[in-house]
Amino acid sequence: MSNAKIKILVFGAINGNIPGFLKKLNSLHGGKAGPFDVCFCVGTFFGDDTHKDVELLNNATLTVPVYLANDAGVPPPTDGDEIELDDEEGEVSTSATSGVENGEATQPAGIQRISKFVYCFSHPEPDIYTLPLTTADGSTAAKTMVVAHAPSHVRLTPNSPTPLQLKAQHSAYIGCDVFLTNEWGQNVVSCFTTPDSNRVIAANPIEAGGSCDVSELACVAKPRYHFVPAVSVSVDTERGGYAVSLPFRNPLRLTSAGVGSGTHVCRFISM
Repeated sequence: MSNAKIKILVFGAINGNIPGFLKKLNSLHGGKAGPFDVCFCVGTFFGDDTHKDVELLNNATLTVPVYLANDAGVPPPTDGDEIELDDEEGEVSTSATSGVENGEATQPAGIQRISKFVYCFSHPEPDIYTLPLTTADGSTAAKTMVVAHAPSHVRLTPNSPTPLQLKAQHSAYIGCDVFLTNEWGQNVVSCFTTPDSNRVIAANPIEAGGSCDVSELACVAKPRYHFVPAVSVSVDTERGGYAVSLPFRNPLRLTSAGVGSGTHVCRFISM
């Protein structure tokens, strides 16, 4: 995890409203709350015409990197950069490589560049990334943050550990800054206040019930913050789909001697 102070901005579902997203992002980034080091979007980002949406992003002026946690509806890269992952001993490294081979677009593993300053988690399996935070001129800043991501409808099997699980086994791993998923963890509503819990369950009891696979990954990833898209909640309610859990402690880490060591707390937030 990062020890540096990092200011992050998180959006829920955009649903193709790219102009509204860009206006709000630039307003917040340039306002009293900003500037921010990085922006994350959870839930559906693109609309029905993804190419038109990408064109809007290409023509936009962005000064903060944006990472999309939604893993569907993204067109193949044409001239982008890929962040490659090094699985050896669970470590993560970054390097810029071409997203085009012999004039034909290829689907990179890891993180796909959509446009300048806009990236998408495109790895088909849950994984852990060290993200280099960039400055307005595109150069890499000294700050980095550790982010875990799991694609939609993830299913774990005992004999096939995911890259996230393998990297989390590394002796130096103590947890991640942010965990991004499209599904809720199983029974995470039990960590909410009673009003929020009742509101979410009443809106969508099946989705609020959550995924046991996401819960297991969250226990392994040990995030400081776990962001997910909001369940379907009426816009007539005061807080809409926003809900935040009470702080809860991640599972203890086991040392080589098998003794549990300290860990940090997490907050689960739906946007």
